[in-house]
Amino acid sequence: MTAFSISALSAKHDRNKFFCGFEPIDKWCRRNSLSHNDKGQCKVFVATAGDDIVAGIYSLSIQALPRKKGIKYHLDNVPGIYFDNLGVTEKCRGNKLGTTMMVDAFHRTIAISQHVGVHCLWLTAIDEATCEFYRRLGFERTKPRGRSSTDMFISRKDIEAALAP
Repeated sequence: MTAFSISALSAKHDRNKFFCGFEPIDKWCRRNSLSHNDKGQCKVFVATAGDDIVAGIYSLSIQALPRKKGIKYHLDNVPGIYFDNLGVTEKCRGNKLGTTMMVDAFHRTIAISQHVGVHCLWLTAIDEATCEFYRRLGFERTKPRGRSSTDMFISRKDIEAALAP
């Protein structure tokens, strides 16, 4: 199995060959990820395998989840970390790199929560199959009224339990 390291995106990382098969993430990785990272719109993290070629990518940002999405919380907006743009190159699939990157995001969420209030890590899955992937990692769907949603979350408390030895 290939050993990957995950680090913050920088200009040294080669994003030009990134292809995960989902065009919006492929384009974002190649064209916008570095500028979004540098402008502070999000922080981008990449997985590499002993070189600077991006094998996986994801981003984190501070974004409140509206309480109306079905989360029990005492404020109208639930303080959260938004997980976005997860992509793994087609040639690296099957190495559990997506799961490894999510565990990295779990650790970063807990680290952030030591400095600011964080109730959950949340995301919007691209389809039902992706919802199932996140469900296996402990996420649950939000519950908007009257329609289905692919918004999902995992509480900080559940992340801490998942990371416990």
